[in-house]
Amino acid sequence: ERAARARTRRRAEDARRIHAARRPTLAGWAANLLRRSRPDEAERFLELGSALREAYATLDPSGLKELSAQRRRIVSEMSRQAA
Repeated sequence: ERAARARTRRRAEDARRIHAARRPTLAGWAANLLRRSRPDEAERFLELGSALREAYATLDPSGLKELSAQRRRIVSEMSRQAA
C-alpha cells in the first residue's frame, strides 16, 4: 500500500525502497504488535531478561529458579495473547 501511494505521489525512489524492504517474520510481527498493544507487560518481560542475565552471571540458583518460573509464566501469557 505504501509503495503504491509513493508511486502515485511521483516518488519512485521511495516506492522502490519501500517495496524492497524486508517484512518482519511472523514472530517478529507478533512481538512488535504485543509491544505496542501491551507496553507494560513487554517492559516487565525486558526487565526480567536483565534480572535473568544478572542471576546467570552471579550463579544464583534460587534466583535462577524463581526468575525462570516467572519467564515461563510471562512467555505463556504473551503467547496466548499473540495467538
